[in-house]
Amino acid sequence: MAITPRHIPKKFFSSDENLVFESRPSAWSCMKAAAFWLVVAVLVLTLSYWTWISGAPKIPYLSDWLSDPDSGDLMQTSMQLFAYIVILLVLWRWWIWGNTVYAITDERVIKQTRRWLAKRYRSIPVTQIEDVQLVHPFWGRILRYGTLEISTGPPEGGKADMVWPAIPNPVRVSRMLEEVMDIRNKPIRDKAKLRAAR
Repeated sequence: MAITPRHIPKKFFSSDENLVFESRPSAWSCMKAAAFWLVVAVLVLTLSYWTWISGAPKIPYLSDWLSDPDSGDLMQTSMQLFAYIVILLVLWRWWIWGNTVYAITDERVIKQTRRWLAKRYRSIPVTQIEDVQLVHPFWGRILRYGTLEISTGPPEGGKADMVWPAIPNPVRVSRMLEEVMDIRNKPIRDKAKLRAAR
């Protein structure tokens, strides 16, 4: 069943190509560390301005350090710089997540990524895929994400040709890809059988 593309431009598909699946990576899997560091950054930023808050309770050691005329400004600036750098890194991670897309059509599998200002598209024709491995870790089974490793032959050095990390509902996606492969490869298999029978 064909769906309308939301993340990959329509001009990227051929006129008779049908999109079967399209998704970003699991936000939870990609952003859990970033979310932790964002909380740390907000906490550090709040503490750096603690002495500015009227009526704020005194924090042992920290309030004294921040109020110290010699080292207070340096400590406050260092804490703020740390917090702002962390926030920028979290935004960068979010931007990478938002620009990573996985797609399956009736002709190929596609991975779209973006680094800086350049978008990168990588695709493998379905007829060339020989192996699809699903890596489903313990937390992935609970939070419903996993990794698909797609190979066009025996993985060289244990590396697949295309890897989709943190794919949501990986069992369903793997099944969809195998169904597309079966439909696409059936005429090729039938021709091979006819040749062998002659």
